[in-house]
Amino acid sequence: MDKNEVILCDSNVMIDWINNRQKAIDDLLLINAPIAISVITEYEIIAGAQNKVMQRRFEKLLNNYTIVLLDSDISFLGINL
Repeated sequence: MDKNEVILCDSNVMIDWINNRQKAIDDLLLINAPIAISVITEYEIIAGAQNKVMQRRFEKLLNNYTIVLLDSDISFLGINL
């Protein structure tokens, strides 16, 4: 991996990690680069909180990751993928 490489992790993987699903945990442990999440993933995880305590827990967990904001260039790239 390039020393400047960052892995953008999808909502499904992060939600499985939060729910202690072993496959997601194992996959994340294999990544040897900083992990980032999109602002959409951040929203989906926090919106899934069932109460304020869980919401604060999720927010604290997500503070460990870089949050990637979307702009027109990123949106266009995503559309083309």
